[in-house]
Amino acid sequence: KFKEKFNVNYINSYFDETDIVKLCNIDFYEKYFSKYQKIDIIINLVHIHKESLKDELNINTKLIEKICFFAEKKKIKIIHISSVNCSKDNKDNKYSYTKHSLETRIIKTNNYTILRLSTVISKNENNEFIGGKNGNSLNLLNFFIKKLRFFPLIKKGSFMHTICFLDDVEEFISILINKKIFENDIINFYSGQRITFKELITSFAKSYKSSIHFINIPDFVLTLSIKVNKLLNLKFITEQKLKNLIEQNIEHDKSDEIAKYIKLKQIN
Repeated sequence: KFKEKFNVNYINSYFDETDIVKLCNIDFYEKYFSKYQKIDIIINLVHIHKESLKDELNINTKLIEKICFFAEKKKIKIIHISSVNCSKDNKDNKYSYTKHSLETRIIKTNNYTILRLSTVISKNENNEFIGGKNGNSLNLLNFFIKKLRFFPLIKKGSFMHTICFLDDVEEFISILINKKIFENDIINFYSGQRITFKELITSFAKSYKSSIHFINIPDFVLTLSIKVNKLLNLKFITEQKLKNLIEQNIEHDKSDEIAKYIKLKQIN
């Protein structure tokens, strides 16, 4: 969609991780960025996932330093994609903690907008909700709703959830490119709806015209699953993902400010 509006350059091959760690800022710039001479905006979406907090924090910190070096050298604004779940206090969640650490470096450029996204979803040609890497992160939810017709809930699905739509993200970034708004600011971006996870699943089912039945799973079952998972070192679901199901949180909502510029879609 950006290609229809702007002259877009993009890194079409993944950064070599050895280069991220070993190369100095100048050498990294010469290898990856020097060919881009006329850049107005950097839109940074990259995040590298690692098994440990130490490794994830290390490689992402070094990469963001190199991207900021490029931006500062050429006096380019960065639109940095972050997460509403970023946290400086939650070291148990390496993604959240690392995201917050990267924001602190972006802020030092003094030429940025940080866009904290909630769960980004869209719909495919089959009218299915999709999101995440290659659109596959909602596959399991869709399977439960459309095939099994029942859904397991932790804490009765009472924890609050927020979403945003890909079309809204695209439109808002286009506005940030064209207008001088939210400069050197952090925006928490989602639809403005605070809905429970149960309500979210119910809305998906309604969209699919499917009936859905819920099964409540007691906390002790999840706690036991964490212990078994750790004992057996299972790979199909991480300990962190299980912990995230127990403790869910959302950040402050700035969507009323954003609504001055665009009308955000809502689940209905």
